[in-house]
Amino acid sequence: MSLLTPKIIDLNTSVALTGEKILIFLTKDEFSLTKEKVLNKIKDSFKEHINSDLQFKVDVNTLSLTVIPTTDCNLRCIYCYSDGGFDKVYLDLNFAKEFIDKMLLENKDCNKINLNFAGGGEPLLNFNLINDLVHYLKAKGIILNLSMVTNGILVPEYLSWLKANNVFLRVSYDGSAQETNRPGIDFNSKQKLEETFKLLKANYSPELLGVQMTITKSNVATLADDVRIIINNYGINTIKIESVHTSCSKRAKIVQQPTPNEFVNAYLQVLDSLVKDDVVAYIDSSYLSIPSTAYFCSLRNKAVISPYNVISSCVEVIKKGIKDEIILSDNLSNLNFKDIKEKQLNYLYIYHPKNYEECSNCNLSHICKSNCPMRKILNNNIKYDFNCVVSKLLIPKFLERASNNEKYLQLVFGDSFNEEHICD
Repeated sequence: MSLLTPKIIDLNTSVALTGEKILIFLTKDEFSLTKEKVLNKIKDSFKEHINSDLQFKVDVNTLSLTVIPTTDCNLRCIYCYSDGGFDKVYLDLNFAKEFIDKMLLENKDCNKINLNFAGGGEPLLNFNLINDLVHYLKAKGIILNLSMVTNGILVPEYLSWLKANNVFLRVSYDGSAQETNRPGIDFNSKQKLEETFKLLKANYSPELLGVQMTITKSNVATLADDVRIIINNYGINTIKIESVHTSCSKRAKIVQQPTPNEFVNAYLQVLDSLVKDDVVAYIDSSYLSIPSTAYFCSLRNKAVISPYNVISSCVEVIKKGIKDEIILSDNLSNLNFKDIKEKQLNYLYIYHPKNYEECSNCNLSHICKSNCPMRKILNNNIKYDFNCVVSKLLIPKFLERASNNEKYLQLVFGDSFNEEHICD
């Protein structure tokens, strides 16, 4: 069975059917009466499937670029995928400029860049590079859509600049387990983050704010309460929730993961609580997405500029000696975008779920976004068992709720949701 076929998910008294940007809920009687018509409609959706193989692009005019300014960090998170703060390497501005110039020369039709600053370490510890790079690109007439993943400690110091440049901030914060999971070197990170959130609530647009929560054994039981505190106390309604994963760092290999059941029950408790109280929010997750066959993480269309002077395809591999197959280039003088594209297609793209019978046949595959290529590569396995178990537990339970109350769809799909995604 191909990934490009309708998927039917049994929800006890009803069924959910998925295709390319299609989600249909029907009672079993309705499905029995309209089965052929509905399946044909879903099959037609794949004919309109757009080839998303856009190298380093999100669309024909917009490039997608992630910059890791430094591996230095003022926290010592117990699960950091790059052991942030152990090495204090800073990205060379000239290296970043050289790659971007060649990227723009290769894509002369692009005048926009979705530019994300991420870790590694804490991006704002190399603020001068961030400021200089933004100024450099604006001087070229490039339209920038700026975002930053930050631990939030230095946000107050650079608040004026962040506001002036309309930077979307995704602050990493683990709620009640903040000080346990994400300790500061010589300060209480939970207290610091609470001060940052109060300042942002008073001085920053809520549309430009989000929180990223990493769930471990330490905070899985308090997740629902932690989410409500973030929403009620600080007015932040965009929250990304992910389970901690093992990774290629020393710290991440020993961190305690919640069980799939613990994670799923906690996540659903969050949704149930928000729906019950009519709270408007966006609860992002790597396990649920608008049905699609195109999505393939950053191993498809994003370039990552590393402070180790390499161009990578994933923020978890930013230097040689970990998984060199992920490195796209380590020599800008011989940079060849054709060679990079061949590497993406011939090596990285083989990890797309469509290339695995188990994934293609799975009736959850259009919604499931847990098939992280890096999980597969690091585990030398076509699937990452934890994520597969979570998806098989979570998706049917979520869809059963959503079939009775579309508020669940609005919570999880956010701005991507509209009534066209539901066929009565």
